[in-house]
Amino acid sequence: MSFHSYFSQFDWSFSLGSFLALCLPFFLLSLVSSPLFMSAGLLETAFTWGALTASKAFLNSPFGKKAGGAHLMVFLGCVLFSVNFLGMVPFLKGASTSPSFVFFYALFFWSLGTLGSFFSEVGFIRGVWVKGAPFSLN
Repeated sequence: MSFHSYFSQFDWSFSLGSFLALCLPFFLLSLVSSPLFMSAGLLETAFTWGALTASKAFLNSPFGKKAGGAHLMVFLGCVLFSVNFLGMVPFLKGASTSPSFVFFYALFFWSLGTLGSFFSEVGFIRGVWVKGAPFSLN
C-alpha cells in the first residue's frame, strides 16, 4: 500500500520523441559555447547529453514536479559519482566534473518547476512532499 501511494502520484507517461527533444537544444548550445564540451571526446559528450536529457525530461514532466524528481536526481548523481570514482566509466574526465555538472543542472531544473510554490507554505509542502515516503526521505 505504501509503495502504491508513493508511485501512483507521479505521471510516468512520456514518449521517446519528447524524451529526446526536451534536451536537444540545450545540448547543442552547450556543445558550441562551452570549452568543456568542445574538448570532450565523442563518448563523454554522448554520455553527458544522455544524462542531461534524462534529467530535463524527468524534471519537466509531472513526475518531476514533486520531490520524487529531486530524489531521482540525488540517486542519479550518487550513481554517476560512484561509477566514475571507481573508474568504471573510463571516458569521463574526472569525478568532480561531469557528475557535479549534471547534478547541478538537475537541481536547477527541478527548482524552476517548484518556484511558484514558494509563495505559500501549504503550496510548497504540497509541491515537494511525497506521499508514502519516509519522513527522512522527504
